[in-house]
Formats: sequence, structure tokens, C-alpha cells
Amino acid sequence: MFIDRDVDNHEYEERNTIRKITFGPNVRNIGYSAFKDCYSLEEIIMTNVEYIGMWAFACCHRLRKVTLNDGLILINSCAFYDTDITSIEIPDSVLGIGYRAFQQCKSLVNVKLPNTLTELSSYVFNRCKSLKSIIIPDSVNKIEICALSGCEKLENVKLPNSLIELQDCTFGLCESLKTITIPKTIKSIESQTFQYCSELTDVIFEEGSQLKTIESCAFFDCTKLSNINFPKSLTKIGSLAFSGCPIENVELHNVTYIGERAFDNIKKTLLMEWPVNNDST
Repeated sequence: MFIDRDVDNHEYEERNTIRKITFGPNVRNIGYSAFKDCYSLEEIIMTNVEYIGMWAFACCHRLRKVTLNDGLILINSCAFYDTDITSIEIPDSVLGIGYRAFQQCKSLVNVKLPNTLTELSSYVFNRCKSLKSIIIPDSVNKIEICALSGCEKLENVKLPNSLIELQDCTFGLCESLKTITIPKTIKSIESQTFQYCSELTDVIFEEGSQLKTIESCAFFDCTKLSNINFPKSLTKIGSLAFSGCPIENVELHNVTYIGERAFDNIKKTLLMEWPVNNDST
């Protein structure tokens, strides 16, 4: 199928005879739910598109191959939700990727993110169960809630030195993640950020870390995390932050607050060093 004009909202929704679409040079905008639930759609090729609307190709369960063009500016929320895409290369012209844009793309293995991106939106790659690695570009300074949670096969993540904020549950249930290096620019690890990362063994804080707080349940039930070297900048550890972790040694230099049951599943000798006036339980 060849289309060479802008596509209206819902225009081809549930058209189950479409298998392949090539968008001509006059197509700038693809509307809201324009091709949602086109169950036979397998491939799309874009040549001059600038805006992909919300839910544009969502629930196209056979859609495996997507070619995006240079000049694309925005991939809106849920645009490719629950499709069968295996690989996606997002051009550097893209300034924004909406929340849940690639959520539940269970066959997605390879992702190339643009160097223009400043944030990973909430749930953007949530439950992409085949995704094994991802490089987050240096332009990104914020990763929103659950952006990469539920990526069961995710083993390798490179976080950029520009990163300031890791929001709640960013990597929750990433059951294959084994090691993570926290950039020195991060000041807080929010609630449930790494909870249920059952293979996580090493958490490395860069030299000169500015980390101040580790919030509640941040590493909850990371059952192989047995040792961690906390930065001297750390002042607060929230409740249940390391519950279920077989921590062997903890050395805390300037921590003034430790929440309830922060280390409640110690399996080996625990050696702690912290200020006498610390209000811990």
C-alpha cells in the first residue's frame, strides 16, 4: 500500500487486509490510532514523516519491520505499543519519544536511541522481554518511572554521565541485569528502582559520586547482591531499601537516617560503621 498524504485520526484502524505500507514524501503527519489494530500489517517504510500520533500503530501484532526517516521529530505515546518489532533505529532528528511508545514489544532485541534525546519517558520500553542491551545516549538527563522495567533479558545497560535522575522502578524486574554503574551525577536512587533484579551482583558508584539518598525498596529482593560500597556522600537509606539482599558488609560514613528494615535479611556477619547518633532500626 502506498500513501502520499497525511493520515487522519482512526483512518485505517482495524483494516486487516493491509500488510505493508510505504509512506510517500508528502506524508508529514500520521494521526491518532491511524493504523491501530491492523492485525495483518507486517512492515512500514517512512520517507518524510515528522510526527507519529498516539496509538498510531498500536496492537499491530504482526508488525516486525519499521523503517523511520531522518527528519522525524516526534514518536508519540503508545505509537508502537504491543507490536512485534524486532529492531528499531531512531534517527537523531527525533526530539521526543512519548510514554509507552514501545511498551510490550516482546520481540524487540535491538534499539538505537538518538543523540538528541533528553529523557526516557515513563514505561517507554516496559516489558520488552527480549531486549538484552541498551546504550542510553549522553544527551539523556532523566529516566522516568518504569522506563525499562520488566525487561527480563536485559543484561547490559550503559548509563550516561549526563544523567541526573533515575525515577521509581526504572529497572524493576530486570531479572538478568548483573551489574550497574551509577554515574557520579545521580543524587538519588528512587523507590523500587532496582527491585526484583534477582541476578544483580555488583552496584558500582563512580568516583566523586554525589549520591545523597537511596529511597525505599530501591534494591528490594535483589537476592544475589551481597556487597556494596556506598559513597561517602550518602546520607539517607529508606525503609526496605536492601530487604532480601544477602549483604555481607556495610560501611556507612555520613548516613544520618536508615529506614525501617532497610537491611532486614542479613545472611552473613554484618559489620557496620556509622555515626553514633544515627536513628536506625
